[in-house]
Amino acid sequence: AKPETTTAVPVIGLTKVVTPAGTVMPGDIASYTLSWANTGAAHAADVVVDDPIPAGGTYVAGSATGAPLFLVGGSYQPGEPADPATVQGLRWAEPALAIGQSRTVTFRVQLDRTSAEATTVQSTATAVAAGLAPVAASVSSPLGAAPELAITKTALQSVARPGDVVSYRIEVVVSGAGPADPVIVVDRIPPGTEFVSASDGGTYAGGEVAWDLGVQMPGSAIRLFVTLRLVGDFADGEVVANTATALASGAVVRSAAARTVVEAAAILQVAKTTAAGTLDAGQQAVYTITVRNTGDGIATGVILADDLPDALRFVSSFPAPDAADPLRWDLGDLAPGAEVAVTLIAQPREAGRVVNTTTVLGANAESVAGSATLDVAALPMTGLEARELGLIGLAMLSLGALVLALTSRRGRRPDRPGEA
Repeated sequence: AKPETTTAVPVIGLTKVVTPAGTVMPGDIASYTLSWANTGAAHAADVVVDDPIPAGGTYVAGSATGAPLFLVGGSYQPGEPADPATVQGLRWAEPALAIGQSRTVTFRVQLDRTSAEATTVQSTATAVAAGLAPVAASVSSPLGAAPELAITKTALQSVARPGDVVSYRIEVVVSGAGPADPVIVVDRIPPGTEFVSASDGGTYAGGEVAWDLGVQMPGSAIRLFVTLRLVGDFADGEVVANTATALASGAVVRSAAARTVVEAAAILQVAKTTAAGTLDAGQQAVYTITVRNTGDGIATGVILADDLPDALRFVSSFPAPDAADPLRWDLGDLAPGAEVAVTLIAQPREAGRVVNTTTVLGANAESVAGSATLDVAALPMTGLEARELGLIGLAMLSLGALVLALTSRRGRRPDRPGEA
């Protein structure tokens, strides 16, 4: 019989170790060590070791040794990506592994729960070589009992205009199997807003409001408030989204957002002028009143009011007023950039300086006022006034003649007894 012949073959062995080896909490960083070796009697060709990032974990930037390839978006690339959260797995590959040759590499992962019910983090690596079946090595890290966080956020002003102050209510509820230590709430200030105030010791820095709420036991409910001002150049209907995040050691990070719709502001302006700053006696005052909407939103229910001072008497206007005493014009709605002009004619009642003020207001805009000043010369005497003055003078002359006659008579000496 012929002697049996054996073919020398490679054998790939793979081990995996995690540190720390015991129970971990969400947020902890686990260090994984992979070791593989060719323990067979022949060289191993095309050796590939793959290790996916465990579910719920995030690769720690710069932690991998051995120059691996990085699985990003379903394909491997030689360079580490800028965002470590995009790394889905690591691969070490070499064309040959000699008999007795071995490799050891490490990398780190920040652990988290895949769900509230998750109790372990499982991590499995595989190694394969040409002509060989894959081998695997796994480690499991128990997740410790952890608190649960719930967060809600409410905009107290769901609609606002540029320049308005808006407030948000944040509510955090702690539940689960253990205390949350510490509970941190962070509110990122959205673009186009500025910080005004925060309740319960919230501090503002670097575009964020943060609260350190310390240890909170299951069943705790915390209510916080943050107030912002809309300062950006917002378009009509633009949405401001404000997000708050609650964190605690061992708990799943929770976030909630509230939205405020920005309503474009209507801004009213009024200009009031007179044809001349000085009126001669008998002239009428002609006022031109111009109302303009310089904002980005429609000004609704615009009203122009002019309470003439006692020194002026209303003569006419174009258009005619909708009400008198005080004069009022209902201008309706003004689109952005639109303007309306009113001409008002008044007759001065007395000489001197006269100030006339017009007020404009809208249902969704702040009221504004505009004034015009004119000087009125001495007014001419009317025919009636002249006649009245003449009658008064005639009466004064008659009264003087009567007084003179009486005085003269009393001064005469009597001619006979009994004569007065």
